[in-house]
Amino acid sequence: MSGKRHLLSSGAVGALIAVIMLVVMAVFATAFWPLEVEFPGMEILAGEMPATPDEFIEFANLSALMLSLDSIFIIGVILAWLGLGVLTRERAGKMGWLVVFLGVAGALLDFCENQIGWSMVQARLLGSSAPIDAAPIYAYFVVSSLSYLFPFTAAALAGVWLWGDRLRERLLTLIGTVLMVPALFGLFVPSLYIASYVWFLLWFGVVGFVLFQESRHI
Repeated sequence: MSGKRHLLSSGAVGALIAVIMLVVMAVFATAFWPLEVEFPGMEILAGEMPATPDEFIEFANLSALMLSLDSIFIIGVILAWLGLGVLTRERAGKMGWLVVFLGVAGALLDFCENQIGWSMVQARLLGSSAPIDAAPIYAYFVVSSLSYLFPFTAAALAGVWLWGDRLRERLLTLIGTVLMVPALFGLFVPSLYIASYVWFLLWFGVVGFVLFQESRHI
């Protein structure tokens, strides 16, 4: 198997992993997440919503599981962007590396976001009953926003560069450009958050299909 085909195939597998993890995390958050707050439960960490010691331990345990699932998602995302980078570099030359950089950077920022969130959970578990200071909360939200904006930008660039005659290429462009608009609104309007989540499902679903098809013709 050539290096190019290996990257494309690995990217397709990574995209599949990302889609599966998105579905699993959505089901988990809907069915098992405690205390009527959305993940990561910043209301609890910031002291806006009181929780008993037993409730917080349950919250911490479920947070650890959710972050573990998200870590698997991040691995899939990195593989998917590396595979997509093969195609963008063919179309855009060295500029195609920008898609890889932004996509992988977004995944790494997602990992940093998880670590900030988990450090706040750990601080409470180690005995601190005081609300978390504002600084790590602000840092969390800044890193979280960038972890979305970077892949959105990468997808827009890929969508423009990979436009072609085939239906799958046009579908990729549609999701990476036009359908990103509601996803961007979802980033800044809490009631529309689901739009961003659905966008990632569509994006990595189509990316996986495109990479799989390209790997078959090498």
